[in-house]
Amino acid sequence: IPARTFRDIELRIWEEPEVEASYVIGVDPAYGHSEKNDRSAIEVCKCYADAIEQVAEYVSGSVMPHQLAWIYWTLAGYYGARAGQPVMSIVELNGPGEAVWREIGQTKQIVTAGYLRARAEAQGVADLFRNVRQYIYGRSDSMGSGNSWAWKTTPQLKVAIMERLRDFVHRGSAIIRSAELVEDMRLVTRDGDTIEAEGKGHDDRVVAKALCCRAWEEKMQRGLVALNKTRANALARRSMAASDQMAMLSRYQLQNFFKIKANARLAAQQQ
Repeated sequence: IPARTFRDIELRIWEEPEVEASYVIGVDPAYGHSEKNDRSAIEVCKCYADAIEQVAEYVSGSVMPHQLAWIYWTLAGYYGARAGQPVMSIVELNGPGEAVWREIGQTKQIVTAGYLRARAEAQGVADLFRNVRQYIYGRSDSMGSGNSWAWKTTPQLKVAIMERLRDFVHRGSAIIRSAELVEDMRLVTRDGDTIEAEGKGHDDRVVAKALCCRAWEEKMQRGLVALNKTRANALARRSMAASDQMAMLSRYQLQNFFKIKANARLAAQQQ
């Protein structure tokens, strides 16, 4: 539904999905990690080897958990299907977040194997769930098992992701397009082992953006580095002719093929 006033806007999209681009979605349900977290926020970011760029943002103070899950699937399917490769997703489970997480799983079950399967196939949306990969949490210092789905914020982990977000912002790796997100970030401060928005400020957008940065750095960046998918290369590719783009893609694929073969030979020799 089109917004009548600026205050009514809940979903902002700065960039449409791009073919072969990599995306991450961070979901921060309302009243999760703190009482000041009174709005639900979803951030969508395009990922490069050296940067993470905000392309869409959804924020609402009245959306229900099951509705937030449907909006999540809408954005995940939109960016995943258009890009042609899986979107990385990270959802906070604190408070109502577990209800959102359960609805995410239930919706997938109903559409892919339940009573909405025929309708979804007829409308061409049954395959959107294949284009989403869920974040699996593991401690940064872990050497074994103990992994779990999604994300559960603790005071220590909140400080960790917020400090890392600040690192990326200061060195220019986190590209932000939302003026509201910038304003919220300005109000977030650290006091000892506590980091939150001052006064009546909000940190919903900030946490969702920090979750995106966590998933990007931990699960995606290494692969993008191996493929040399920097932001500069991506911008240069947009300005190329179709033939030049195909030549660049073929070169990347060839380089990646030889790299995989070399690693396989090295592993065989070590064994």
